[in-house]
Amino acid sequence: MSAAGHRYVVLSPDGAMVVGYDRQEIARAVAQDYGDGAHIVDTGAMAYHPLAEKIKNGEPVYLEYGGWDTKVAAIENLIEAIKKGYPPIVRAFAENVPDLNQPDRTGGTALLWAVARRKPELVQLLLDRGADPNHADSDGTTPLALAQQKKLDEIIDLLQAAGAR
Repeated sequence: MSAAGHRYVVLSPDGAMVVGYDRQEIARAVAQDYGDGAHIVDTGAMAYHPLAEKIKNGEPVYLEYGGWDTKVAAIENLIEAIKKGYPPIVRAFAENVPDLNQPDRTGGTALLWAVARRKPELVQLLLDRGADPNHADSDGTTPLALAQQKKLDEIIDLLQAAGAR
């Protein structure tokens, strides 16, 4: 079962399995079956309500991340998830974005936002899911140029390994 289009996204502890459900109790049961380290992300969480849970000692525990008004374009939700900076949340919202190179309303891509947030793990996650390391924003700034400007050596290496020029 795909996670796309479902409210609750369950990620296995190793991140290899990402599955969506419409009912929270089913998502929790599946996450508990996966065991400690599994995550449940509520992609429809309202502002100021819990957004993510992690299985600890066999039970779901809310994490410190709150929701936002998710009634916006999928790319806007992904970028908001990137701003939160927690990889399982980003992975859950990335499931609903068919084109990771689609710009947000300001012209920035998800990959540019991950670089701007100085998050190598998120940069790698997006590259692994098909983000184009050479896709520029509306001003012509590429992820590599931004990483070089900010002197983010680890991110520069990731982008160059993915073919950025």
